[in-house]
Amino acid sequence: MTVGDVRNFYGALADHLTNGKGYFITTNKFTLEAEKFADDKPIELIDGYKLVRYIKMAKKDKEEPKEDLKICPRCGGNLVQRNGKFGPFYGCSNYPKCNYTIKQDKIS
Repeated sequence: MTVGDVRNFYGALADHLTNGKGYFITTNKFTLEAEKFADDKPIELIDGYKLVRYIKMAKKDKEEPKEDLKICPRCGGNLVQRNGKFGPFYGCSNYPKCNYTIKQDKIS
């Protein structure tokens, strides 16, 4: 986006905003002149790169907290719950490289 685009945005913003901040969002890039113009103004420029970063941060915040993961004492992998012919147990997620198992009732 060019300095003219940001200047027009600031003009519209100055007419309607007294003590706030404007966000100019684009999926493209801002020119150096546009960034310099907005530097001392109540405008935050959000280019495509920053927009993707914000979206990823929002997705992380939105995710459900995961239950405490159990760690395999042999290889450091995650222990996942499984069912076998002798009932439920936890086995290493790195199986078949690591074949560590423990009965479900023995894990805390």
